[in-house]
Amino acid sequence: MTACRNKASRAVTAALVGVLSVGAVPMVAMAAGVNDGASLMFTQPDGAFANASIDAITFSQGDWSGTPTLDGDVYQFDYERNQPVSLRALQLDVAPGADSHPDFTVDATEEDASYDIQYFNRGANGYEEGDELTGDIINVGEYVIKITALEGSGYEGGVYYVRFDINQVDISDIKLEGELDTTYDAEPKEFTFSLNGEPLYVGSDIDVQWYRTTGDTSKDYEVDSVVDAGNYKVLITGKGNYTGSADLNDQLVTVKKLELGHNVNFIANNPSVYIPEIYSDSSSKPSGFDGLFIDGTFYGADSNIAKELTASFDDDVVWYDNARYVYNVTKADPDNENIDGTYEMNASKVGQLVKWSYEGKALDNYQEIIVSAKEGNFTDEKIVATDARGNKQTVTKIAVYDSEGDVKTNDDAWWNNPGTYTAIYRVNPTDGYAVGGQVILTVRVYADAVNADANAVVTYNNKVVTSVATTYDGTDVLDDITLTVKGVKNGSETTLVEGDDYTVSYYDADGNQVSEVINAGTYTMRLTSSTYKLSGTTEMTITVSPLTIGSVSSDKLMTTTFDKVGVGNYDYLPWDEDGYAVAPEGDVNGLGLFYLDEDDNKVWLVTDGLANDVVRVTITDAAGNEVDKIVDEGVYTISFEARNADAENNYVMPGDLKITCVQNYNDFENDVHNHTLFSDVRWDSYFADQVAFVSANTIMSGYKDTNGVSTGVFGATNNLTRGEVAVVLYNMAARDGKVETDPVYNEIFGYETGFEDCNGKAFYAKSVAWCRQLGLVEGYVDGTFRPDQFVTRQEFATMLKNYEQLFGDYSAADESVLDKFSDASE
Repeated sequence: MTACRNKASRAVTAALVGVLSVGAVPMVAMAAGVNDGASLMFTQPDGAFANASIDAITFSQGDWSGTPTLDGDVYQFDYERNQPVSLRALQLDVAPGADSHPDFTVDATEEDASYDIQYFNRGANGYEEGDELTGDIINVGEYVIKITALEGSGYEGGVYYVRFDINQVDISDIKLEGELDTTYDAEPKEFTFSLNGEPLYVGSDIDVQWYRTTGDTSKDYEVDSVVDAGNYKVLITGKGNYTGSADLNDQLVTVKKLELGHNVNFIANNPSVYIPEIYSDSSSKPSGFDGLFIDGTFYGADSNIAKELTASFDDDVVWYDNARYVYNVTKADPDNENIDGTYEMNASKVGQLVKWSYEGKALDNYQEIIVSAKEGNFTDEKIVATDARGNKQTVTKIAVYDSEGDVKTNDDAWWNNPGTYTAIYRVNPTDGYAVGGQVILTVRVYADAVNADANAVVTYNNKVVTSVATTYDGTDVLDDITLTVKGVKNGSETTLVEGDDYTVSYYDADGNQVSEVINAGTYTMRLTSSTYKLSGTTEMTITVSPLTIGSVSSDKLMTTTFDKVGVGNYDYLPWDEDGYAVAPEGDVNGLGLFYLDEDDNKVWLVTDGLANDVVRVTITDAAGNEVDKIVDEGVYTISFEARNADAENNYVMPGDLKITCVQNYNDFENDVHNHTLFSDVRWDSYFADQVAFVSANTIMSGYKDTNGVSTGVFGATNNLTRGEVAVVLYNMAARDGKVETDPVYNEIFGYETGFEDCNGKAFYAKSVAWCRQLGLVEGYVDGTFRPDQFVTRQEFATMLKNYEQLFGDYSAADESVLDKFSDASE
């Protein structure tokens, strides 16, 4: 390129470059939606039922049926777990006040071709919002029933709305269930809560906070759980389908100290604390004990409470002769205020400990009884104790405790009653304490053994499944899940009954038990039983994925050919003096935002309620300023974000929507078309077609933001730099396939431009290197190219001449054509 000799020459604008190009090719823009009339705003219907009134109406909620209370024109229900609300019957007086009273009767329990019944969430206007609800209506919310008279009813086209609410339930009458008076055992106490006989779950239905009763319900007296000895109260707060709070001052929890006071002469059938005698044949003193019973419950040597105790002899006792000794069991930490007293425990040193066996094998400390089994069950008659020579010793059953701490005898036939038992068997020391020993067994009694893989079947939507995966839709997944379990009861195989024979529980990802599965997340269905021994797969995963709100568009966008060539389309928002907002208000137009669901049905953000409850929609102009409505031409960004934590969890928000708003000058009769690719290029601009051409052919582009996204501004009146011109020349050649080899690239320095002031990794570097390589440009005499300097008209003309000489059908021009310009000599 010839060096610039006149620094004062005029600069070349972007628009001028476009005009110098020949021809025009339209840009293919992003697709936009077209209003298909699917969006309806429901108002009070007129026609057949415009003046109708209800003569009689009956609803059902679970097993209950009747007419609920009425608040205004809305029927009121209180939430009841798993108890759906539905319309049973309706009788309308179609013409109240008339001489005759024609009725329109609906029996919702029977199929009838003369009317259609639909359930919807109720919007702010009192009518349907969103899609029809096809599942059970159970959860708290505002609902509306739409009854439409069909052909043949005599009232065809008539629509009547019945509104009802399911309200949160106040928890004032909640009850605390569990052992309210217990003894310290170093374990957190477990409690459940119920309201009117129905369980409420911590984490999903209620939040609980425990306090010491020595103070108020401030953080100073909060405790995470009930463990230490003392008195406690609980504050319960409703959530989800429940509301209100309850401070259960009338249901205080007492944890008594563990009183170890006991001496070897004290004998009782079921003492509150019982530490069984230990046996040892070692010459060393025993270091601990086998465990202890607290209120009949056995805690092993590895339990938390056992670790808080220590056993020792009196200082003057010598462990030597085979005999019975007395151990003193006390608290290990003198400062432990949860334990008091000393327990005198017998310890027998014997010459040899017996060996315990069962059916010829070493006796396991855990045994099972399957009541339905005809053989193979544990029976203590088969317990054998032998000395070192194999001589059998007399086995004595000391006691059997159930899980409630009650002593069981043979008269109770405890081995036929499902549950967990602790049994103590002993060989009392012989004369001279030559032989002795003791064993403590846990015996689990089951009614039957059930293999869940073979005998438990889960169905979802009437299909057998091993897991459930669905997408959030606001309904309870559990409504469509059924579990059937087979087992033996009273000697015969039958279908087991949930609640009596087994329990099905559901837990969220945090381990909280839940009563419904609605929100997006991962849940676990868990089958348990205290009556039947379960094996196989007893858990199932339920996955609720967030609903993806697809790419949003506006039904107000119009599509037009971009230029006079009439090829290609472009979508734009036609300017309106009243402007556009997310939702219509007064004279202001609504943008008609929608997305397509998985079935390609339009879902409207405003009329279907998403914009009110789920998605916060904002409009920003090209400068990044948030605006309430679009009133000026320009490029706007419509952004979407979740309105709350629930929305963020249950929905995947769509990406931004960019809209160009321009005046609509379409006049096809006069062959006048918009040029709406860039907000600063009007249809009647002298350079409009040329800008369309260079943009469509990737010769020039408009300005982009820091993320490389078009701002919709071409910069038509801005000056071009020398580096930008090099890019234009390279793009022209690339479009025509004339770039045969790319310039040399260095990983460290970038493209080798040959100019000391050109950054080899700048946007223009590749183009400058290529142009210099072909002789299209030359730098200044000082070795610089000055890529950021504005190009002058004469410099640009020289560049185009060089390009045409290299690639075009070139013939020398007559320089006399310049005579008409006053600055031709320059």
